[in-house]
Amino acid sequence: MPVNDNPRSSLFCNNTLVFDRPAISCPYTYSCTVNFIFTPVNQEVRFMPVISKSKSDNEVGKALSALIHEINEGLGQTGGLISNIECDVTAGPFDATVSISVFIDGDAPREKHIIGVNEKGYSRENSMAKAEKQVNSALEAFDGTIAGSYVTTMSSLPGRVYTTIIVALNGEGLNKNTVVDSEVRRKRIKKGLELLGNDPTVINVARLANTFGVSRTMIYKDLEYLGFKRS
Repeated sequence: MPVNDNPRSSLFCNNTLVFDRPAISCPYTYSCTVNFIFTPVNQEVRFMPVISKSKSDNEVGKALSALIHEINEGLGQTGGLISNIECDVTAGPFDATVSISVFIDGDAPREKHIIGVNEKGYSRENSMAKAEKQVNSALEAFDGTIAGSYVTTMSSLPGRVYTTIIVALNGEGLNKNTVVDSEVRRKRIKKGLELLGNDPTVINVARLANTFGVSRTMIYKDLEYLGFKRS
């Protein structure tokens, strides 16, 4: 059986990966699917979708690649931003399992995705350096923020060490798959105004435009359509 060789958490500075401190790892593997959770915010209940999946194969790299592809397909159809990720990687003599849970907050139509690498080296330092190089190369052309990361190193045989890095990214661009149409947008704005006593002056137009992925002019037109004058 492979030995989990002190998994480490990581720190990103200016989109550059820097290994930082040891993290606690659990030797047991659990597989489950969670559809959503609710979090109280200001004594209200807020819906927070979760994408939670697990894949198994004869190698960590194969399971990781298939899992990331499947999760990114789901993220492409989901609004909001990634707020956190939880990951687990286990490997045995004949199989490996990778599990990832992605927590999503809000409904802004923003691009987001997961990247991951699994690199083999002759030592822990060598495999970590290879994995770090691969991730940093992917981050060079990335425009956005890092929402979470996971790093672990495993050794199966002397001279064979594997490092796995998984990173959650929130992009600056809009996700066209989740941009809502004008009718849905206006219904949501109307509902929000009702909760605010139908006072349009308390609305942050710029933030609302960013949430729906439209211009401020479009939001003002929506307000006029709903019977509110532009101020």
